Amino acid sequence: MKKITTSVVLATYNWPEALELCLLSIANQTVLPEEVVVGDDGSRDDTRQLIDRMRPQLPYKLIHVWQEDKGFRVATICNKAFAKCTSDYIIQIAQDIIMEPHFIEDHIRHAERGYYISGSRAKLTEPFTKKILASKNYKFSPFTNGVIRKFNAIRIPWLTNFFYQ
Repeated sequence: MKKITTSVVLATYNWPEALELCLLSIANQTVLPEEVVVGDDGSRDDTRQLIDRMRPQLPYKLIHVWQEDKGFRVATICNKAFAKCTSDYIIQIAQDIIMEPHFIEDHIRHAERGYYISGSRAKLTEPFTKKILASKNYKFSPFTNGVIRKFNAIRIPWLTNFFYQ
């Protein structure tokens, strides 16, 4: 059976601190994507500088697609990013997502032609978010103080089999 190749499309706008943690969490996956395409909806130059600085350190190809800031046009930049993808399967996220280490592996396990997989996420309180951004320590438990909607942060692989049949 042919291995499924994966691209991640990551939408971003003027929040390089969050983008950095997102890119690091992708590098920490049990199954790495072939490429991450950052769809940049007109960020300042500090976002490009972060991407250029991180690119050589990452275990996947990192592509930056930028468009001029003319207001909120995330759909347009995501479409441009999708056009750059070369993989069989595309996972779309935003810059404020910190992926659990099995995120891509789980997506691939449930991938099926003709179907769209959506998910939900846990949220973090503002003080905990600031702490994570400052420390760059994005590894935490669903039970950590500051995690909201904890159930969405719990990974139970055998339970997901009941939902994907």
